[in-house]
Amino acid sequence: SAGGSSYQYTNTFLDVAHLLADADIASANFEGNLCGEPYGSTFSAPQSMATALQKMGVDLVQMANSYSINRGISGLAASLDAIKSAGMEPLGAYATNAEFQQSKGYTIRTVQGVKIAFVTLHVGLGTFRPVSAENILDHHMHAELCMISQETADLLNQTKAEGGRVICVGTTSCRTLESLVNEDGTFEAKSKWTEIFIYPGYTFKAMDGL
Repeated sequence: SAGGSSYQYTNTFLDVAHLLADADIASANFEGNLCGEPYGSTFSAPQSMATALQKMGVDLVQMANSYSINRGISGLAASLDAIKSAGMEPLGAYATNAEFQQSKGYTIRTVQGVKIAFVTLHVGLGTFRPVSAENILDHHMHAELCMISQETADLLNQTKAEGGRVICVGTTSCRTLESLVNEDGTFEAKSKWTEIFIYPGYTFKAMDGL
């Protein structure tokens, strides 16, 4: 809602805020930028949107998407600053090469003894295209680019070696790990185009739960 020249979004999230209140860590994917006017086709929002996300309970904001640079590098930098100023941490996008090098290009957190890592899959038509073939084997998955860092690969290998469980949060991360896992169940830094198609009867090699 608009109040004079400002906008307030907190009420927009009231119905879901209680779902995040008890979370140890909450990550949101924000497909846009936070650098103010002009709005509309630029996928921009006022910086007050960041405040609303933080009040809702969001800790990490995933910015690795094409809309983040709709307003150029200066717009991206303003968006990242807005997220940090609101008390959250931006992920996956950097305004300078120095910031990227400092981050090492990966994010790993330990929360309540659980180690959390992020992987990358560039979502394309393959994720959304419905299955129309009568025989599921006749359905063709479009290729999507996925990748994993050496640090995340090391974490996954260590977890498995110690008898821990690998839990994928969402089918996109599942698709990524099942595409990149080696035949012996280990991982290494890698990127590839995947056309993997997971349907009933598939034998999982990477994950232990979804």
